[in-house]
Amino acid sequence: MDISRVIEYACELGATRALENMGVHSGTISRTRAIDTYGKWFVEAEIAGRIRPFHIGTGSNGKKSYRIADILALRVQDAVRAELH
Repeated sequence: MDISRVIEYACELGATRALENMGVHSGTISRTRAIDTYGKWFVEAEIAGRIRPFHIGTGSNGKKSYRIADILALRVQDAVRAELH
């Protein structure tokens, strides 16, 4: 991983938070969409307990929703760690 990837992830996080703050975007994503978007990295982080849903719908099959900013913040953190090692 290189520093340009860290910067890219940090910019994406900043843009997401800005859109959320302006009310343009809800700032949430379903588990299925998160897997489609972030792939294996998301699944591994979820299994490890590093990403947790902020809302689970009612019933045993309730839809899990995640905050995009939380996902991106963790991705930036992982990228920085990779860059430093």
